[in-house]
Amino acid sequence: PPPPPPAEPQPPEPVSTSYRDEPSPTPAPSPAPAPEPAPAPEPEPAPAPASYESKPEDPPAPVSTSYRDEQPEKKSGIFGTLGKGITSLAHAVVPTPKKDSVREEKKESRREEEEPVAPPADEVPEGSPEENRKVWFEYAVATDDYTLANELWVTPEEKAICDGLKTPAPAGEVDVEEARCAWLGYHIAEGEFGKAEEMCVGPEDFAKVSAAQDAARTEWRDYEMSCGNYKTAMSYSVTDEEIAECEQAMFKKECETGSYKKALKQAKTPEQVAEVEKYQEAGRVAWMEYHAACGDTSAALKYAVTDEEEEKCKQAGIDKCESNRKEWLAYYTEKGDYRKAEECCVEPAEYEAVAAKKEEDRKAWLKYAIETADYKSAEQYAVDEAEAAEVAASKAAYPEVCRSQWRVYYLETKQYKKAKDCSVTPEEVAECEAAEAGSEEQSRTEWKAYYVETTQYERAIGMCITPEEEGEVDASFEAVRQAHVAELKKKGKYHEAKKYALSDEEVKACDEEEDANQEVCRVEWYKYHLECGKYKEAKALAVTPEEDAECDKAESEQLETNRTAWLGYYQEIGDYTSAKALCCSKEEDEECSKIFDQYRSEWLRYAMDNKDYALAKKYSVTPEELAACEALK
Repeated sequence: PPPPPPAEPQPPEPVSTSYRDEPSPTPAPSPAPAPEPAPAPEPEPAPAPASYESKPEDPPAPVSTSYRDEQPEKKSGIFGTLGKGITSLAHAVVPTPKKDSVREEKKESRREEEEPVAPPADEVPEGSPEENRKVWFEYAVATDDYTLANELWVTPEEKAICDGLKTPAPAGEVDVEEARCAWLGYHIAEGEFGKAEEMCVGPEDFAKVSAAQDAARTEWRDYEMSCGNYKTAMSYSVTDEEIAECEQAMFKKECETGSYKKALKQAKTPEQVAEVEKYQEAGRVAWMEYHAACGDTSAALKYAVTDEEEEKCKQAGIDKCESNRKEWLAYYTEKGDYRKAEECCVEPAEYEAVAAKKEEDRKAWLKYAIETADYKSAEQYAVDEAEAAEVAASKAAYPEVCRSQWRVYYLETKQYKKAKDCSVTPEEVAECEAAEAGSEEQSRTEWKAYYVETTQYERAIGMCITPEEEGEVDASFEAVRQAHVAELKKKGKYHEAKKYALSDEEVKACDEEEDANQEVCRVEWYKYHLECGKYKEAKALAVTPEEDAECDKAESEQLETNRTAWLGYYQEIGDYTSAKALCCSKEEDEECSKIFDQYRSEWLRYAMDNKDYALAKKYSVTPEELAACEALK
């Protein structure tokens, strides 16, 4: 028979020799505009001299001092044109040069320059208005926002910092030159060499741009060479050495991928032609060996060029066919298809091995048929008189075997009537009767144990036949009763526990335990109400003078703690009237007046700084303050 087709390995696919074009560079990212500062938070209202109830008007929103940087145009290619001259830089914004590579947009995204941002609303520290003012003043200084800082300064040191923000930078030729140099460095870092050449004014600047442009070209060329894009790398090559390196790499790639025609077109020297022939010969031998190993002799002979190779291919085909024949022989023999196995045999030893395996299987099937009482199949598997006699004897003894097996089964399942029907000897009948008698006693014992386990003691007593068994049932009942009484006492159900008492001593013990438990519960509830601040309920449970005094002391301490906490709260939010009502000493009254006078002074200074006459008059109390307020008017 033909050999089974094995899974043949497929020859490797030739690598594509196409090259992708140069990717168009991405445009340079626009400089991020300065963030617009959020409006200053409204300070907490300061207490008024009289009522401290009105709230001043909101301060004016700060004017933004931010501006947008000049947006650079779309990035030009890496080979820029010559500059068209220096543009006007008198009002140009000096950019922040980046130190990233010119290929950073291809490898990874650029990191924008970090700028200070306003703290989120949920991160503004909670507390007094003074803390919020300091946070916003620091933000204004970080963003160089003079207008916002001028509205928030309080101390002389803060005013000096604020004045430093509005100092103008010196204008003139120095600023223009610095801006030109900054823009020159920025365009070089971004790879915008055309714009960079527009910023050049001298040979040094043009040399700097040329050096950066050549470094970028070399970097792009090295990158394409590492990726195997030799055609693209050729477009970045300018020297003879670079061009020769690219051509050699392209030639080697064509040879390795099997594109021998293209490699011969690119060969320029006899050595390169010889190298192509070397690769071509190695490929021919590899294909010949591959087809020979797969048993495809005709395909392998197409690649043979010598008599030795042809003989080798033919011998490999013969060896492959012989190997396939032996594999199919083993497969059919193992499967039990002896007809096909004999067709695969060519030697006497192989025929004998197949015959031995066939005989072994026949005997195994004969044994299985006898064990399963399949005598029709067993007669077919029997080939001699001994085996035929064995089948006949097993067939004759089969009814007796079945009777014995059924009798044993009925005894095990306690079907004694059916077991007696299957009995044929006096001994078997006597065995059935003895088993039936023993089964009744076993059933009684099992039911008694079941009733005891399920606390059905009346039925359990009914199953007892001896005093000892009755005593065991009574002991079990007593243990369950005592456990139930203990569980009721644990739950505090002493009234129900008394119902299960069998003597006056047990009733008395229940009463004593109930009295002791009530006292423990009273103490626990007393302490619980005292800890929770429920002093009225705690006093209702107090029975001794010490407990009454402890309740009064705890209540007094709690009231004093609450008063102090509310006093601090009203001082913090500026509720002068409520805070004064909670003062109990001269020291607390003076401290409260001092705190609220400080709040009034801050609001007065805020109104004077913003020239708010109505608000300033509202918080003026001294003649000097009133005079200063009238001056505003």
